[in-house]
Amino acid sequence: MLKILKYAFVVATLLYAFVAVRVAGPPDWSRPLLPERQDGPLLCGILLTLALVDWVGGYVVGHLAQAPAMFGPAAGFRSWPQTRLVIAAALIESGAIFGLVLALLFKDSRPALLASGVSAVLLLMAPASGGDQGPV
Repeated sequence: MLKILKYAFVVATLLYAFVAVRVAGPPDWSRPLLPERQDGPLLCGILLTLALVDWVGGYVVGHLAQAPAMFGPAAGFRSWPQTRLVIAAALIESGAIFGLVLALLFKDSRPALLASGVSAVLLLMAPASGGDQGPV
């Protein structure tokens, strides 16, 4: 069950790249990476920082062996592996969403392609069972 959920998150993450290519057009790798807009570097910096924080947080949460007190049985959570996967996947997937936002703002699909790729790899590395701790 957890593996199906994990791969559903991977597919959803890759769909963001598909949406970006359909809306913003195919990537043009010859263009400058940062847009020429005046607010371009600031927006890129903020959204990419948020994506990095979420990716690191998702990776760390995904590899916790024991549940923090707020997610334990006393808090009403029965299965830590399932809770861990959902929290980690949501954090990791949000990085792909930030890439999609950049792609839509700047009419350039490259940020979404890169963010979706990183998110998909991190999701594939997330453990999807109780005993599996993933590659550490």
